Amino acid sequence: MKRLLKVFAFLGGLGAVGWLIRNRFVGMTLNREPQTPKPAPEPGSEPRPDSDLLQIPGLSPAAAELLQTAGVDGIAQLADASAAELAKRTGLDEALLTSWIDQAAVLV
Repeated sequence: MKRLLKVFAFLGGLGAVGWLIRNRFVGMTLNREPQTPKPAPEPGSEPRPDSDLLQIPGLSPAAAELLQTAGVDGIAQLADASAAELAKRTGLDEALLTSWIDQAAVLV
């Protein structure tokens, strides 16, 4: 009888550990916000070499491409843009866009 109780206690402990692990990892995956897929850039739509957006420190060619697809073609347009609106259009971080807009305002 003692052996049977030990076996059930052992199996109950394994079940409890499995339940905790499952809740930990399943909970992590289920609590994520759904991400909307970003549209793939069109082939050959790299930033134009004459684009002055690349003069802004920290602005990569990929970010310049995103800004250009959102309608920002130059530093002057970036300086006049709204960070919140660009964040919605491009999916870039609003704080990063604010930094780039401030730098563009200095360059204009």
